[in-house]
Amino acid sequence: MNYLKDFQKLALTFDNKEYSYKDVLYNVDLYSKHVSQYVTVFNTDDLIGSRVAIFFENRPEWVFLIYGIWKAQAAAIPMDFMSTPDEIKFIIEDSKLEAIYVSNKSEKSVREALEISSHKPAVI
Repeated sequence: MNYLKDFQKLALTFDNKEYSYKDVLYNVDLYSKHVSQYVTVFNTDDLIGSRVAIFFENRPEWVFLIYGIWKAQAAAIPMDFMSTPDEIKFIIEDSKLEAIYVSNKSEKSVREALEISSHKPAVI
């Protein structure tokens, strides 16, 4: 990835934990592989252009995942963690997501949205 490289210094901190650029690149690679393997197996043979949403609270995994989605050549759809099930349903149907990454805290809202949605992306 040309836009993200190891600058050999601190990249981000969260809850008193520090992540170097090397740490970020390592995690981006892991998430990219997961996106590539899971989304292509579950929904499509061609990941390029696939739409993958991120629906969870601010934390380092959010950063790793958005870069991982881009590295996998898919389109990242960031969603506001405070969205209601009706808002989530609209985004799911409008964007025709292949997959949506959730956290333990956000999964319930996504499941409620899927109950009323005509489109059913994979929930990861």
